[in-house]
Amino acid sequence: MPGANPLKDGLAALDASVLTAYGFNAQQDLPAQLLALNQEVAAKIEKGQTVTAQACQRFIPIRRSW
Repeated sequence: MPGANPLKDGLAALDASVLTAYGFNAQQDLPAQLLALNQEVAAKIEKGQTVTAQACQRFIPIRRSW
């Protein structure tokens, strides 16, 4: 719906926050960016490396292995 809408505004703010948290670019292919991130995480897991929730580290440090 056109015009002011609290739900629409809230969803837009959430979308912007998620893009910022993950370092994604809204002008690029979002599924491709997500796939690249998932492949990076899978490669680390396959090598036995520690994987952390890097998007959350800006706000809450997380130190656990998956």
